[in-house]
Amino acid sequence: MTNTRTPIIEKHVPLPTAKLDLERYDFLKGMAVGDSFTVNTNSLNLNPKMVRTYIYGQNNKKSNHRRYAVRTTAGHFVNPIAIRVWRTK
Repeated sequence: MTNTRTPIIEKHVPLPTAKLDLERYDFLKGMAVGDSFTVNTNSLNLNPKMVRTYIYGQNNKKSNHRRYAVRTTAGHFVNPIAIRVWRTK
């Protein structure tokens, strides 16, 4: 009897290329210190939770000299309806 809970190890399976859709954040490059924008659940291709997670990741990169602040403007922090993002550095 084989154990169905153990994953089968396979060899020589090619790794597919990553499909990242980071172009949606290209507008951040045009922000100056003090600029801000709002994202709400009606925004095209963006949702508040996804943007917040991306911004936090950018703030944690040592190579990125830009810094951002994020505040929930509507809804709860766990599931925001709208957020505002400021470039602070």
